[in-house]
Amino acid sequence: MFQPKSMRFKLIVGIVMIIMPFVVFLFYNNYYAMNVVRIQVSQSEYNHLTNQIEHIDNKMVDLKHYLLKIAVGDYSSDYAYPELYSLGMFPEDSGQYFFTKQRIMNQFKADIDAYEGVHTLFAYSLAKEDLIVLHSDKKMQLELNESLSRYLKEQKDRDFDSWIVVTLADKPYLMKVFKGITQDVYVGALAEADKLMAMVNDFGREAALFTRKGELLADRAEWTESGAGGLAGFLSSEERFTSIRSPDDRSSYLTIKGSFKELPLQLLIFIPERILLEHLPYFQRVILLVPVVAAVIAIGCLLFVRKVILVPLNDIIKGMRRITMGNLDIRLDPTKTTEFRFMIESFNQMASEIQSLKIDVYEKMLQVKEAELKHLQAQINPHFYMNSLNIVHSLASLQEHELIQKMAKHLQDYFRFTMQNHRKSVSFSEELNHLQNYLEIQKLRFPNKLTFDIAADAAYMNCRIPPLTVQPFAENCVIHGMKKGKDMLLIRIAVRPDPVDPERFVTVDITDNGNGFPEERLAELQAMQRAGDVERNEHLGIWNVCRRLKMMFNEPVETTLGNMPEQGAKVTLRIPILRQKHGEAFDV
Repeated sequence: MFQPKSMRFKLIVGIVMIIMPFVVFLFYNNYYAMNVVRIQVSQSEYNHLTNQIEHIDNKMVDLKHYLLKIAVGDYSSDYAYPELYSLGMFPEDSGQYFFTKQRIMNQFKADIDAYEGVHTLFAYSLAKEDLIVLHSDKKMQLELNESLSRYLKEQKDRDFDSWIVVTLADKPYLMKVFKGITQDVYVGALAEADKLMAMVNDFGREAALFTRKGELLADRAEWTESGAGGLAGFLSSEERFTSIRSPDDRSSYLTIKGSFKELPLQLLIFIPERILLEHLPYFQRVILLVPVVAAVIAIGCLLFVRKVILVPLNDIIKGMRRITMGNLDIRLDPTKTTEFRFMIESFNQMASEIQSLKIDVYEKMLQVKEAELKHLQAQINPHFYMNSLNIVHSLASLQEHELIQKMAKHLQDYFRFTMQNHRKSVSFSEELNHLQNYLEIQKLRFPNKLTFDIAADAAYMNCRIPPLTVQPFAENCVIHGMKKGKDMLLIRIAVRPDPVDPERFVTVDITDNGNGFPEERLAELQAMQRAGDVERNEHLGIWNVCRRLKMMFNEPVETTLGNMPEQGAKVTLRIPILRQKHGEAFDV
C-alpha cells in the first residue's frame, strides 16, 4: 500500500505527471482525426441516403397521384375507372356488380407493375363491406377488410392525407386510402416495408426502416431488432448521425439517419467504425501505439528505480520494523550499490550489538522474575491457614471424629500441594485435585450450604499452569457468593476447548449461583484489569494469579469477570496450551 509521503509514491507520481500530458495529447489528436473522418464519411453517406429517400418519395407521390385520379373520376387521364363509380350503384348480388368488380381487378393488374414497392391495389365499398384486392391470401384479405372498416369509420369525413402503418398477416405495410366520388367507395394501395428496403439495396450497408415513433418495420442488420431500444433517443432527435454499439458483438457502428417527406418513416444505415479507420493515414493509426510504448517505457523506468533504489530501501525499512517488534535475529543481505551496502553493513552491526545487550538484560530480568515468583507463591499459602484451623476447631467441639479424619486427610493433601512452592508449574489434573480438596474442606465447614461440580476435558489434563491458579477464584465464590439463609451455593468449574482457537488456548470457567459482583464493583474491577492495576490488598489472590500467568507465558492471559444472566458470578480464564512432552521436566 502506497503512503503519500513515501519515496515510491513520489517517484511514481513524478513519472506519471511527466508522461501523462504527452499521452493525453496523442489521444486527443487521434480522437480529433477520427472525428474528422467520421464527419466526412457521415456527410457523404447522408447525401447518398437522401438521394435514395427522395427517389422512394417520388415513387410514392406518383402512386398518390394515381390513386387520387381514380378516386375523383378523372376520365381524361390514362387511369379512368368508370367502374369505380358504378360499384356503388349496383346491388351486391347482381351480375352487373360482379362484372364491375372483375373489370376493376383487371385494371389493377395492368397498372400495378408501374409502381415499385407497391404490394397491392384495392377498392373498398364501406356500405357493402366488400373488398376488391390484388395479391392477397385469405388471412391477409380478412385482416385488411377489418382494418379498412375500422379505419374508415374512425376517419368518417376527415381527409386521408397520410400514409398509415398497418400489420397484416404478421407483416408491416404502409397504407394509403382516398375517398371516391361515390360516397361509400374508397380506393387505396399497400406498400410493403420489405419492398421499400429492397429499393435501397445499392447502399451495400446494413440498414433498417423505422417509423417516426421508433417502431422497427424492416432491417438488414441482424442486431437491429435486439438493439432497437438503444436507438430510440437517436430516432427522436434532430441529429443526423451518431455512434451506436451493437448489443450482440459490442461492435461500434456509425449510424446515419434520413427521414422521408411522403412516408412517416426514417431510414437508418449502419457503418462499422472499424471500416472508418481504413480511411485514416498510416501515421495516424500508428498514434494508437504511442501510448502503449509510453506506458512500457514508464513501467521500465519504475522497474529500474524499484530494483536500484526502492527494493534495498524497503528491505532496510522492513528490517528496522522487525527490530522494533523484538526480532533481533534479522540480518539484511548485502547489495551491489555502494551507498546501500554501507547502510546494510551498519544496520547488521547495530542489530548484533542490540541483540547482545538485550540478552544480558533479559538474563538479569529472569533472575529477578524467578525470585518474585517464589515470593508470590509464598504469599498465597498463609491465606488459607486461619480458615482451616477454625474448621478443625469446630468439628472437634462437636466431636465429629469421622469428619475430623476426613478433614485431616483433605488438609494433608491440600498443604502438601501448597508446600511445594519450588514448583513453577503443575498439570491441570494436579490443580483440579487440589481444588477438590479445598472445596471438600469448605463443604465440611458449610455442610448444607455448599456444593460443587468439576468438569474437565481429559485432553487438557496434561497441560501446564502455575500452581494455585483456579483455587483463588473458587475461594472468592465461597467468601463473596454465599447468601444468608438456606440457599445452596453451587460452584461449577469447567475446563473446555477455547471456542476461538482450540489448538492454542484452553478456557476455564468458574461460576456460581451466589450474590454475583455488584455492578459498581464489577465496573471498577474491569477498569483496573484493563489498566493492569488490580488492588493488591483487597484482591491479592486475583492479582497473584494474573501476575503469575503473565510471567509463565510471557504474555497477558485473558481474564473475564462478569455476572451470570440470572444470578451469580462468572470468571473465565483463557490460557495458552503448554503440554508436557515425554521425558521433559518443567520443575527443576
